[in-house]
Amino acid sequence: MRKSAKQRKAELKQARQKKQELDTEDPYKDIRVTETGQTVRRVHTIKANERAFMRFIPEEAFEVDARKTEGTEVPFSPSPSSSIVRMYLDREHTPAIPSRPNWSCDMTKEELVKNETDYFRRWLHQFGVYEEGQEIDYDAQPALPAAEFNFFETNLEVWRQLWRTVERADVVVIIVDARFPIAQLPRNLYTYVCEDINKPAICILNKADLIEPKYFKEWVRVLKQLYPNLLEVIPFNAFDVVDGRKQATYEDGEELLHTIIEIAQSYHIQPNPLKKKDGEPAELEFGFVGHPSVGKSSVMNSVLGSKKVSVKRTPGHTKHFQTHHIVNRGDKVVVCDCPGLVIPVHGMPRALQVITGVYPLGRVREFYSSIRLAVELVLGSWAELREGFLANLTRLAGAEFSKLFAEQADSGEFTITPYDLIAAVAEQKGMMTKGGRPDVHRAGRIVLQEVVDGNIYVFIRPEWVAQ
Repeated sequence: MRKSAKQRKAELKQARQKKQELDTEDPYKDIRVTETGQTVRRVHTIKANERAFMRFIPEEAFEVDARKTEGTEVPFSPSPSSSIVRMYLDREHTPAIPSRPNWSCDMTKEELVKNETDYFRRWLHQFGVYEEGQEIDYDAQPALPAAEFNFFETNLEVWRQLWRTVERADVVVIIVDARFPIAQLPRNLYTYVCEDINKPAICILNKADLIEPKYFKEWVRVLKQLYPNLLEVIPFNAFDVVDGRKQATYEDGEELLHTIIEIAQSYHIQPNPLKKKDGEPAELEFGFVGHPSVGKSSVMNSVLGSKKVSVKRTPGHTKHFQTHHIVNRGDKVVVCDCPGLVIPVHGMPRALQVITGVYPLGRVREFYSSIRLAVELVLGSWAELREGFLANLTRLAGAEFSKLFAEQADSGEFTITPYDLIAAVAEQKGMMTKGGRPDVHRAGRIVLQEVVDGNIYVFIRPEWVAQ
């Protein structure tokens, strides 16, 4: 039965009264002001959910508004260079990620679930993150305030997929985007796999077609120097372009798996004998892990020789780890695909997560900061990327705006802001609001999709990490 206007008005009044009662004690009890005068939330509440899907802490309105203001008023500047990548190498900036708590075969399913849930909640509390229904200690100061971190995974079910995959695997294969290797292989992920769990690991630089070949050798050297326990670093591309369309490279995938098997055998890595079934010898198992949108499922399909794993543009499409038995040139092995998982890193620019494809574009509330970072990364390699970037800018924003940008980039003195660039794209494509203003949200998403897809060439230089 449809409610009358009087009933709806009474319900609305009751809801407002309830909210006022909740705020009466101290409406600012979970807000604090930093030494720099920035207002941040000290305590965050998230919904409890047992489904394995990406869950991040939502941004505050004042954070988004501040970046919007900066995007409309502050011009572009030279590249931030190595300052955005050093945090990945510092243990202080990469807190320990949660590992599966101790368990035994004597535990019941309920005891195991409770043990993992209680442990994970304690891990979240250090960031000031609580699930709905939990008692919140407003007097306690979080050791690692979530507002100072990137978007990171807060869903226990997703972390469980990582625990199971690494636990099963005889060799962990960490897949990263070749354009941003250090951003997707932070120190704490390496420490967890190679030191805490003590598993051998191989790193694959996927999407190799999106980076100049001259950087492969340098990235291999840098990554093996930073992470000495990596068995090998291998560049790979899961797709080839044929007649203007992307096609899976199944032959290359077969060769990649053969290379991985040979590396494992050269280090005399043996499968866990407890995996024997019906007298059959145990099979070597490889666990594929990494951030969302690095191409794990595409690599898996290439390795398996056909499309057996669902692939989508949207980050976090894979929800549960999947195992596949395969014979590669006489070797029987098992490959396991783990859902993408975002690792917490202190001080990491959230804009970097957007341009690397880790954070879904559909959830982005402002595009100025991400486009600023993408453009400034281009300016950090301006001599090399100038021609290609200006060609894309002409296609998106028009020749006149592209010429103006080139003049300011060559001189190093900018008056153009991220808003100006997005507005130029909107006007060029006829994207206007009903009020006649440029639709900066639609245009900003188009620009960032070009960056994520690799049409606009953006990358982190190896020498920035080596500095």
